[in-house]
Amino acid sequence: MAEKKKWKEIKSDRDDSDFPETWEFNEGKNSELVGTLVEVRKNVGKHNSNLYTLELEGGKRVSCWGCAILDSRLAEAEMGTEVRIVYLGKKDSKTSGSQYNDFRVFKLDIELEEGELEDEEIDEELNFTAEKVAKKDEDVEPEEIIEDLEDVELE
Repeated sequence: MAEKKKWKEIKSDRDDSDFPETWEFNEGKNSELVGTLVEVRKNVGKHNSNLYTLELEGGKRVSCWGCAILDSRLAEAEMGTEVRIVYLGKKDSKTSGSQYNDFRVFKLDIELEEGELEDEEIDEELNFTAEKVAKKDEDVEPEEIIEDLEDVELE
């Protein structure tokens, strides 16, 4: 007759509530984490990794494990900086041939007022307008219109 086993949970003295939930970036390509960098813990875990904590809008805190790419990019962000981390998926290393997780990291440069356009949106609008004007006036090239508009000083 098989012996019945009784299991007892092994507990730690450490308070795990001290660690926020971890961002599962590999849930999908282009998943992103946006928040304010509020803490960096160094040499955490068995790999002595950095653990970054971001405070999301609404106050929830989420942690993100560091790697070579994130460590180098987030080294440029000061505490209190709003950052956006975008997971780009797995990439093949050109030197070693192994795969790594690739990310893009952004920091909030300036906060736009509601209704303001970002530079890329302004460029798109400018090109669209120049092309429309050039269609109406066949003697003018869109590039000439853009050059003239770039010289205009806005108030």
